[in-house]
Amino acid sequence: MDNENQYYETSENQPRSTNTTDSAPSWASQILRIQTSTSQDSLSDQRPGHSQPHPEKFTASDKSFYPQFRSLLEAKLPIDTRAIGNEAEKVWYGFGRLKGTASRRIHPWIEFAKNTERFTVEIFLNKLDKALEIPIRSPKP
Repeated sequence: MDNENQYYETSENQPRSTNTTDSAPSWASQILRIQTSTSQDSLSDQRPGHSQPHPEKFTASDKSFYPQFRSLLEAKLPIDTRAIGNEAEKVWYGFGRLKGTASRRIHPWIEFAKNTERFTVEIFLNKLDKALEIPIRSPKP
């Protein structure tokens, strides 16, 4: 019986730790360390939020709204680069802002150009102009 009590007694002069990993069994401490490092890694991999609002989805039902849509998209892509991602992700974002007829008309090019060096925002916007048969006029000086 005296041998059982020695496992439950603590020495009064032994320092108490406030760190939970010090008082936990070694396997639990290891799990806590792994979880902490994993959560810190995933936090550093997260992208920042968008600072600009998402442009309304463009359907091509009223082509008179296209110049405004295009300008908003052209502004958003460089401003929110960190939130959106690389060049290909910007093209996918732009494609995602299309709906209905607009999406259907550019989709063949998306399928053709994805995973190639032609999958750029500049080419996407030019192809979108042509697919929607909308002439983009330069402003007169």
